[in-house]
Amino acid sequence: MKVKQVVEAQFARFHVGWSDISFTDPNENRIAIEISDDQILLLSDKLAEKAATIRKEREQEEVNE
Repeated sequence: MKVKQVVEAQFARFHVGWSDISFTDPNENRIAIEISDDQILLLSDKLAEKAATIRKEREQEEVNE
């Protein structure tokens, strides 16, 4: 049997360490996720793509205003 757990949280800050990425919420609750170097690189690429998309959408909104 497979168990699935979904955790929802808002983060106030995050930290990328040598082998994990951790998120801390405003109440100081911490979520730590083990992550490899290759996963960090993949995450970095995906975040850069998403950031570029958000910036492009915001520029379009400014032009349309």
